[in-house]
Amino acid sequence: MSVLRNALALILFGLALIQPALAQAQTQTPTPAPAPADHPLIGKWQWTRPGNQCKEVFDFRPDGSAPVVSGEENTENIYTVSSSADRNGFYQLNMKTLKDYGGKDCGDDSTDTTNQETTHFILFEPQKTMHIVCAEPRVSRCYGPLTRIP
Repeated sequence: MSVLRNALALILFGLALIQPALAQAQTQTPTPAPAPADHPLIGKWQWTRPGNQCKEVFDFRPDGSAPVVSGEENTENIYTVSSSADRNGFYQLNMKTLKDYGGKDCGDDSTDTTNQETTHFILFEPQKTMHIVCAEPRVSRCYGPLTRIP
């Protein structure tokens, strides 16, 4: 009985130690959710790849859908985005491709991305008319800027 009580005490002690770390992690990265109509990501965004002048257009809609055209490729996507930026200004963006209609994208890739899920981190410039897209929440491994299409 004392072995069981000691094991339970150790488990509770361990949980008490990690609780503050879990709470801090939760406050650092906002949970992605459907975007409110006034979210800075809502709207059409365009990027032109420097090497081949290929254009990509992302249309982030308030209903969580996001059609994307990249070169010859058209995809239907859904997304969630954090409602507020983290302490460094990044919004977490999760996207899932529902349907890839084929064609070569701006990276000269014709792989079918249907059902592919990706996570990116978006950083806006102060006026929210441009943003970069990063693989992690820091300014490395990013592309852009994407510009808002009026």
